[in-house]
Amino acid sequence: MLPSVSQNMESSPIPVEIVSTPTMRAYAQHERTVAENEEPIYGLVALFPCFRLWPFLFWKFGTVSKDNLYYEWITGNQSSGSSAAAVDSLITTYWIGKGCTWDEDTYKSIFKQSIYYEKYLFEEAAKKS
Repeated sequence: MLPSVSQNMESSPIPVEIVSTPTMRAYAQHERTVAENEEPIYGLVALFPCFRLWPFLFWKFGTVSKDNLYYEWITGNQSSGSSAAAVDSLITTYWIGKGCTWDEDTYKSIFKQSIYYEKYLFEEAAKKS
C-alpha cells in the first residue's frame, strides 16, 4: 500500500501514514542483512538502485506532481541529486580511489536483489495510482 495522507495532519509531526507492504519489509531486511554481515561497500551497493531507479523511472514515464510524497526526493535525485551523488562519491573517491576492491559476484548478487525489490515496489506503486 502506498503512503497515504493522514486524517489528522496537525497532531503528527509527519504528515503521512506509511503502511508497509511485504515487499517493503523484505527489502528493508535485505538491506539490514547486508549492512550487518558484509563489508561497508556492499551496504552502499544495496542502497544504490533506490537512489537511481525511481527518479529515472519517473523522469522517463511522466511528471511527478508537487503533492506527491516523493516529489522532493525524486526531483532532488534526477540528475546530480544529493543522495545518488553522495553514494557515487563514496564509491569512486573513498573506495575505488583508495585502491579498495570488492568481490564481483557478491556485488552483483546484492545489486540484483535490490533491483528486484525496486522493481516490485515500483509495480506496487503503479497499481495503487
